Amino acid sequence: MPEMHATTPKRATPLTIDALSVSYRTGAGRQLALDALSLSIGAGEAYGLVGESGSGKSTVALAIARYLAKEARIEHGRIELAGHDVHALGSRALRALRRHDLGFVYQDPARALNPTLTIGDQLIESFELALDRASFDASEHARAPTHSPAREPATHSRLFARPNLHVNPHFSRRDARAAALDMLDRVRMPSAERAAASYPHQLSGGMQQRAVIAMALAKAPALLILDEATTGLDATVEAEIIALIDTLRRASGTALLFISHKLPLVAGLCERVGILEKGRLVEEGLSSQVFDRPSHPYTSALIACIPTIGRTRRDGPLATLDDARQDRSREDVRRTGRPATPSETVDASGMRAASAEAMRSDTRPALELVDISKTFHIGRETVCALDHVHLAIHAGETLGLVGESGSGKTTLARIVAGLVAPDTGSVKLDGEPLPARVERRTRTHTSALQSVFQNPQSALNRAHRLRTLLGRAVGKLAGLRGRERDDRVRALLDAVHLPHGRLHARARELSGGQQQRVAIARAFAGRPRIVICDEPTSALDVSVQASILNLLVELQRSAQTSYLFISHDLAVVRYVADRVAVLYRGQIVESGPADRVFAAPAHPYTVDLLRAATRAANASAISPSPAASGSSGSSGSSDASGSSPTLTVTPSQTRGDAMAPHTDTSHRGCVYASRCTSSLGAICERERPVDLRMATLSSDDASARDARSTHTRNARANDAHIVRCHLYRRSDTAA
Repeated sequence: MPEMHATTPKRATPLTIDALSVSYRTGAGRQLALDALSLSIGAGEAYGLVGESGSGKSTVALAIARYLAKEARIEHGRIELAGHDVHALGSRALRALRRHDLGFVYQDPARALNPTLTIGDQLIESFELALDRASFDASEHARAPTHSPAREPATHSRLFARPNLHVNPHFSRRDARAAALDMLDRVRMPSAERAAASYPHQLSGGMQQRAVIAMALAKAPALLILDEATTGLDATVEAEIIALIDTLRRASGTALLFISHKLPLVAGLCERVGILEKGRLVEEGLSSQVFDRPSHPYTSALIACIPTIGRTRRDGPLATLDDARQDRSREDVRRTGRPATPSETVDASGMRAASAEAMRSDTRPALELVDISKTFHIGRETVCALDHVHLAIHAGETLGLVGESGSGKTTLARIVAGLVAPDTGSVKLDGEPLPARVERRTRTHTSALQSVFQNPQSALNRAHRLRTLLGRAVGKLAGLRGRERDDRVRALLDAVHLPHGRLHARARELSGGQQQRVAIARAFAGRPRIVICDEPTSALDVSVQASILNLLVELQRSAQTSYLFISHDLAVVRYVADRVAVLYRGQIVESGPADRVFAAPAHPYTVDLLRAATRAANASAISPSPAASGSSGSSGSSDASGSSPTLTVTPSQTRGDAMAPHTDTSHRGCVYASRCTSSLGAICERERPVDLRMATLSSDDASARDARSTHTRNARANDAHIVRCHLYRRSDTAA
């Protein structure tokens, strides 16, 4: 039985799951994925479901929609949605139920969207299908009778409050288009008209996810399932989307099942939460009680895995629930009589780890981006994705690149990888310019510059065995064959803490965390100098995220590899990054050592990002672990953790269009002027700011920034804190 906390009084229950058990057919026989799971969600209620990878969260969602794979079987139990026994419905009634009463937002929006239709056409279709709400008699089509009354069809008048969008029986395609544009506005889609005319591949991941959320909300369903739906969104937009969903579900009475690995987000949005461990609901209750006073050890362990904005890698490895790592430690004890120690960490080539000082002794950047600009033409508009970007990464260093979706992060990564050619500028590796396109780069270039992507399921061929996936990478990148190749493959598995027995497993047979470890191993096949980590942990639950972050830090320490670490999760960036660059609408608006940027952010946009991230973290009683708060690291680390909680943000605090692409190619004014609450007016709107080097400040001296900044157009020193903002220009001549 799960640990139970006091709950709110029962309301009408659009969803009831009673003693549900689901098993999967495997080579070792049937494995139980859900074990007598029972839960219910009331009308307008938000219920959070959390647990580590493989705990059964997605199986719950798939079972509700009756989307379980053919290998799955419901052993016993019942699911009732909107008054209907889901697994007793015939195919016609099931389609109608899915169409009208169930909304589903998946983790990967690219797979949920039709690549051959524009966003507008897909959203219009959602409205037209939702309006065709002819009542159906479930019992007429059911395989077994159900005595529960059918839910009254919802109307869109309850979803759209604007008078001019009141839905009536004669709702035309023109009305559907107007409603579609309104919904795109409501999910904060920048330039709704342009987005509606765009195909999915023309939008960033965050914009794609907003489009999927808009389609799900179009039908005003009885139940909306969000399965890691905010994974691709930055802190500011995530906060706005969650606030939007919260408002709409309260107004419409839609029940919400929120599946997420972001525990603070669940605590802030959901009234109740259930904790899944290996298919069993081990704890359930009010979110505030479960997260503030967890009763089950597993819940406490999950909370301990969460990185906080005040914690850095100097504070030691993150806590994990990595069973494979624990098994490895036990094997080490049996084999050597003692566990492996950090001093024995080796890279995939068997070389002993180098010191951090040796990694950074070379003053020449390992990777340098010089004056990178890139524009895209979408319809009649020209979108400036990158605007004269300069960046440098030194050996053994991690540069964290942060910014909201659409700011240009992925475009920059694609240019570094040679997948997109810049309009101007060059990428230099160890001081030598690289060919702009990857097909013109040599094997040496390719081996030295590798990538780890957000979604390992898309990055790996799911049908191939690990021996093939890693063997091909070693052959192409390291030029090894035969026994040398096989030895290298085994060394790579050792480096990412996967057992050799997994060599014959197919990628699809691995968990998400294991797949990401394989992707990391493949990236290190050729002993890279630079690894581009593009949201490498955003799709993973907190325990797996912690183990992957620990792994990346360990590999960097041993192999002297540099990371370009792209993420919208500021706590993750704070943990791994030596330096941080903040990208907004294609421009680096602030950069510098992570300690300084997080302790005393200078640019208003950076301040807004930290406010939003801290607000999400403070939405619950989840607090930094004693190790983090009691760190003896640099002052920057402790300062950040001490100062960040005072920051708060609401969507109304920003002006203009959050996330709107930079379409002004005349380069006049500050790109953040329309949103900045500290704008100086005409000068910010008309004059482009220059880079200013900030003086070194203690955390209690942030107010002195204005008087101690110095003007420099080319301040790119490794330890410089640089801001591009007019707020500090009055001290241009200060010493």
